Amino acid sequence: MELGLLTATCHESDLHAIAARASDIGYETLELAAWPADDDVRNTDELRFSPSRAAEEPEHGQSVLDELAAYDLTVESLAYYPNNLHPDPEERQGNQAHLKDVIRAASNMDIDLVGTFIGRDPSMPIDKALEDAKSEWPEIVAFAERHDVRLMIENCPMDHYGAYGTNLFYSPAIWDELFEAIDSDYLGLNYDPSHLYWLDIDHTEMINRYSDRIFQAHAKDTEIRTERRDEIGILADRASTEDHWWRYRIPGLGDIDWSAYIRTLYDAGFDGALVIEHEDPTFETSVERFWKGAEIGYRELAPYL
Repeated sequence: MELGLLTATCHESDLHAIAARASDIGYETLELAAWPADDDVRNTDELRFSPSRAAEEPEHGQSVLDELAAYDLTVESLAYYPNNLHPDPEERQGNQAHLKDVIRAASNMDIDLVGTFIGRDPSMPIDKALEDAKSEWPEIVAFAERHDVRLMIENCPMDHYGAYGTNLFYSPAIWDELFEAIDSDYLGLNYDPSHLYWLDIDHTEMINRYSDRIFQAHAKDTEIRTERRDEIGILADRASTEDHWWRYRIPGLGDIDWSAYIRTLYDAGFDGALVIEHEDPTFETSVERFWKGAEIGYRELAPYL
């Protein structure tokens, strides 16, 4: 099991800078952010990755892999987490079109994993949202199959966009329904315990239940702030509650038992990457603070690997 870092939350755009810091800490692999490139990646001294360009020009993706290899880093997966079921038809079409570019880029780079969200129209109740997903997603999964790329859905509700959230794929009951509706070995989980923890779902037991569907594992901690919960209750809307009753932390600074989590992954036969998704608000104030958090997380998890 390799220890990796998701680049999407890094406070820098230059992959040279990210790779140098990650490698110095000891990280071995990356979940490489693959959002649409805002600038022309040809006209900068920084190392940037354009998934749309890599979809059309395999040499671009390979050059990025070669540059990262100079820091002894591999790329485990590509990451693009939009709302693929956005209520605006134009936004939905654009997000799905770029996801297909990311899939094509991954295929050209011999990367067999792409992380994303199912998405959700937040105005829809669960039954309608499931119908929407079952209508849209079989074609996306079939596209990934044709390119021999597996799609791993992170189980984050994206609840800070409203009570229903913008990612349907947050609970085992929903996983079961969509796995049954879309019968494919190319659809699985980017398994993140932090979301299950505050949802009060047994995050270690679900590893055993879904071991054949866990393509990659995230490492993000959750801190339950019991005094605040006693004041505002569990139904407080995170989208409109600044001081919430739970928050994400770097591994080791929250409440998750990482030895039990990693032991259960090993016992279940998991041999993919464990990737830190660094969203700890304590370390968001500067680039240096971000990397301090990344170092704390690495030191917490590395002894178990």
